[in-house]
Amino acid sequence: MDLYTLILVGDERAPVRRFQVPKLAAHRAAALGGTLVCLVVLGAWDYWRVRAENTELPELREETLFQAEKIRGFERELTRVETELERVQELERKVRQLRDRIHRSKAQLLLLKEAIPVADAEAGYVPPPKRKARAK
Repeated sequence: MDLYTLILVGDERAPVRRFQVPKLAAHRAAALGGTLVCLVVLGAWDYWRVRAENTELPELREETLFQAEKIRGFERELTRVETELERVQELERKVRQLRDRIHRSKAQLLLLKEAIPVADAEAGYVPPPKRKARAK
């Protein structure tokens, strides 16, 4: 079994200390130490990255609130426009109905005017002559 020997010498009066560690355990300890160092470095990097992102967070929240208020304003305006559009459509429908009634009334009046002289002539009615207006 291969061993590493570690000799610790303190000052002149201290006894010399000697440690023997198997090579496999030393390699594993070095790998574990390197892994721990990498994890600590990655953890510190992630911490600073998250902290940098969080410094923007209050500004982003404020911007989000501003945009949400603008969206609510747009929704209110859209609702108002939709209501106005419905009113215009209702007015257009009523105007079309009136137009159709007027056209039907004109057509009925024309038919009536054509039918009256024929009916009067058949009944033997002759309209009186038109009077001249008097001059004053």
